[in-house]
Amino acid sequence: MAGARVDVRFDEGTLRQAFEALQRAGADLRRPLTEIGEYLVSQTTERFREGRGPDGEPWPQSRRAAEQTKVRDGVLVSGKTLVNFGHLRDSITYRAGPSSVEIGSNLVYAAIHQFGGRAGRGKRLTLPARPFLGINQEDEQEIGRILTDHLAEALR
Repeated sequence: MAGARVDVRFDEGTLRQAFEALQRAGADLRRPLTEIGEYLVSQTTERFREGRGPDGEPWPQSRRAAEQTKVRDGVLVSGKTLVNFGHLRDSITYRAGPSSVEIGSNLVYAAIHQFGGRAGRGKRLTLPARPFLGINQEDEQEIGRILTDHLAEALR
């Protein structure tokens, strides 16, 4: 190479140690996946408070919430869609394994609220989808940060 140059050399032993540390950190991701699960549960709980899906769109108001919306002492108090007693909101949990994390609810009626569809006796009632589970761009960024921190810690 003519002119100017910079010669960068790496110690093979140091590089090997770094790659081995990354390999160990990637072999069992339970710790960062647990952190991701806790984060996603908190985000989902926040969606119930806001009455919005992961995409930021407000949920269609339920009939019960509309009936509970009243003016009390000169203040409009709204009933909350998907939050009557809070059972669905409070059922959101996660399960982290070595390479994946699941978030959801084990309540039998969770799916009808997430995806919408026919419900009730004789399936005469049609419920709109009110997605509460999901990942948005902000969540993706936080998940990336959690994983990056985990790998950076392995290199220390």
